[in-house]
Amino acid sequence: MVEIDEDYLQARLSYTNLHMDLAILSGYFFEVLFQHIDILRIFVEDGPNFEPLAKRLWCIPASMRNFMVEYLQAMYPNVIALQDAALIGEMFLSYMVRTCLRMNVHEGVQAYSREIAKRAAEVMTGSVEMTVALCMLHMRKA
Repeated sequence: MVEIDEDYLQARLSYTNLHMDLAILSGYFFEVLFQHIDILRIFVEDGPNFEPLAKRLWCIPASMRNFMVEYLQAMYPNVIALQDAALIGEMFLSYMVRTCLRMNVHEGVQAYSREIAKRAAEVMTGSVEMTVALCMLHMRKA
């Protein structure tokens, strides 16, 4: 099971600057995902074909998904509904999981390196921008 250090994150998040907070979250989540890349690979390879595994694993760790929902609802109380926060959070995290897998599996990179971290940081910037735009769009709608 992939766990996150919520105290570490809470100490770094402003809850006033969405862009800055998402950048912090993306960097931290990417590190955690990359540390558990083998678990993600197992799920992608065997999860759909092995029911006991499929029931226990999901490409997006529950700890990350739950944290994102709680963060978004705390950031915009009474504005973002639970289901919308869950959807925005899942989109943000799905992009990171996909990036970790693509960089590690599809491009044949077998070990974490500074070059991977640099390229991932560039890709994660796009994820942050997309999520901020989604949140702002939702704010206009509310």
